[in-house]
Amino acid sequence: MNKLNEPVAIIGAKRTPVGKFGGGLASFAATELGSIAAKAAIIQSGIDSREISLSVFGQVLQAGCGQNPARQVALGAGLQESSIAFTLNMVCGSGLKAIHTAAQSIRAGEHDYAIAGGMESMSRAPYYSQKSRWGVGYGNMFLEDGMLVDGLTDAYSKKHMGEAAEWVAEKYKISRSAMDEYALKSHKKSLSSRDALNQEISQVETKKKTIKEDEGPRDTSIEKLESLKAVFKKDGSVTAGNSSSINDGGAAVILASQKTVEEKGLNPLCWIRDSIDGGVKPEQVLMSPISVFENMKLKLGLNVSDFDVIEINEAFSCQMVALQQELKIKENKLNPLGGAVALGHPIGCSGGRIAVSLPYQLENSANGMGFAALCLGGGNGTGLIFQRSLN
Repeated sequence: MNKLNEPVAIIGAKRTPVGKFGGGLASFAATELGSIAAKAAIIQSGIDSREISLSVFGQVLQAGCGQNPARQVALGAGLQESSIAFTLNMVCGSGLKAIHTAAQSIRAGEHDYAIAGGMESMSRAPYYSQKSRWGVGYGNMFLEDGMLVDGLTDAYSKKHMGEAAEWVAEKYKISRSAMDEYALKSHKKSLSSRDALNQEISQVETKKKTIKEDEGPRDTSIEKLESLKAVFKKDGSVTAGNSSSINDGGAAVILASQKTVEEKGLNPLCWIRDSIDGGVKPEQVLMSPISVFENMKLKLGLNVSDFDVIEINEAFSCQMVALQQELKIKENKLNPLGGAVALGHPIGCSGGRIAVSLPYQLENSANGMGFAALCLGGGNGTGLIFQRSLN
């Protein structure tokens, strides 16, 4: 086996609850949320934090967070000052790509252990004053929402991601009723899966209360969803109810080399296998997971049917209906615990959240194979294969 294709073990996987925009986690910086998840994952792994020599975290909205946010997470979680840390931005796939990147460093023999994941505080995203540094000679000065500029707007067309969702609805003929029905199912699945989701979560203590569960899932109805107006296009069909929300959260996994697992008798939650990426035109971004699955077929000969669980980040319900339709994914395999339409989408954290969830979901699966995939602003897609055991 090529060393760079060796499996890498996940020996700890935890996340914070996903907080509502301006909700229970709004007072925490993204780096604090990352550290909370990291500490919990380290405790679960049973190893000493001082043994971890690499920290890789994804974050999209880094402005105002201070130098190298991943380093802040590392030191906040008890890693040694001699450890290495870096932060990456692959938009919504940042957390997942951080995990893959850390795994590659382990495969290359550079580290025995690593901590990786994603974090975001959309509640604390700053506003930008792009022209104020050199002064405004005359007239009004405007502020731009950093969350919109760097997180939710296509850099090429300058259109909101919601407009890309309207394109999907029109191109793939997804009805408003199909979108609302999908959104309702996502909430129902998340509410009925509270116990399973809570396995992943490390509770967060605030000054006012303890946050133990995701704040997003709600007991909504099809009537409530149908009553909402389109947000991004006149006479459109994409609403706040059938879209993912704006959120806060942190997620982390502890990775170990196969050699280290064998030598120290560790008990992995699961293993990371191959990573697959893809790309489409920027305006078609929401359908980029199709290119990921196509490349996986070409590279590895694997199909949708080979996986017990497929987690695709739910940016918009219309996207998910179209992807399920095009990829022919069985209902019971796709986002069994609900997805971002219900749970929320803290953009830099979401890939990490999915990666934390899959080891738990695969525990009792038939074949022990899971796949995580996300679309990424700009037109890329990314995916990662998870395997319960090497037997």
